Amino acid sequence: MSLMLLSALSAFSALSAARAGDVVIRLDGVQTDGAPLVLRVFDAEETYPHWGEEVRSLTVPASSATIEMRVSDLAPGRYGFTIHHDHDADGELDFAFLPPGPSEGTAASCTKKPLMVPRWSNCSVQVPADGAELHLPMWY
Repeated sequence: MSLMLLSALSAFSALSAARAGDVVIRLDGVQTDGAPLVLRVFDAEETYPHWGEEVRSLTVPASSATIEMRVSDLAPGRYGFTIHHDHDADGELDFAFLPPGPSEGTAASCTKKPLMVPRWSNCSVQVPADGAELHLPMWY
């Protein structure tokens, strides 16, 4: 193999690694009813956490108290993550009046549970080129 081709392959490999990484999200305290857990990934403050405006989504069954979800090939940057435990499998987050707030389990990429809607300033995380791991609790 020529030195120039080897150099080009090496540069392409480094460029590919700099463009995308995996984010592994470990959820703890999941109620194991088999209902879907829906992960949504947002890449801008203007869209977070508006469903339908996410850049990626992933659905897995709530099959154990700890669930691992993997989002592959995310470019380096700032992202916000939300998770919704869709107990009735209707695709929507249900709310209660008393106490006010979600009546289904939720999680977000925040350091603590938000009182109301999660905010980008508190819940967005920087994802480096080599990816990231987040450990999040489910809130019920």
